[in-house]
Amino acid sequence: MFIRSFLIRSSIVALCLFEAATVRGGDKSSLTDLVVNAVILGNPSSVAPGEEFSYAFVVTNQGADMPAGSTTKVLSHLPPRVNFVLAEEGARGKLPFFLGVSCTQSAPIIHCEGPPLVKDDFFVVRIIAQVQPDAQGGILINHVLVDPQNEVAESLENNNLDTVKVKIE
Repeated sequence: MFIRSFLIRSSIVALCLFEAATVRGGDKSSLTDLVVNAVILGNPSSVAPGEEFSYAFVVTNQGADMPAGSTTKVLSHLPPRVNFVLAEEGARGKLPFFLGVSCTQSAPIIHCEGPPLVKDDFFVVRIIAQVQPDAQGGILINHVLVDPQNEVAESLENNNLDTVKVKIE
């Protein structure tokens, strides 16, 4: 269990550092550009019924600062045959380590809210889900969407959605 926890936390930190490094060459427009990237943690290609799996998403602002008083909203849509276990903000690779992102769940949607992001800033959230014990075969597809109601004027809208997939054994 310790090793699995260590690998998950290491994966989150590595993902954060990767995201922080990639935003340096981002869009230089005068508008915000929110981007979401999602990844399965621990890299399982498949999970068994009843088994838990984790994924994380990173939300990055590659454009101008978000307006003061706005919030960064993210929806994660869990697929059928999956139960929500936990959502938590992951530590970032820079100070402050946590921005106060909070998540609530109303099946099948996980709704997360964070503060407005300034240029090149980001946050990460880890989700733990469990495949239902009676689930049989197939691919689980989870969609993650930042700025789901288009409340933030952005220079590029086609990078607001990402998908993670895992196969049920």
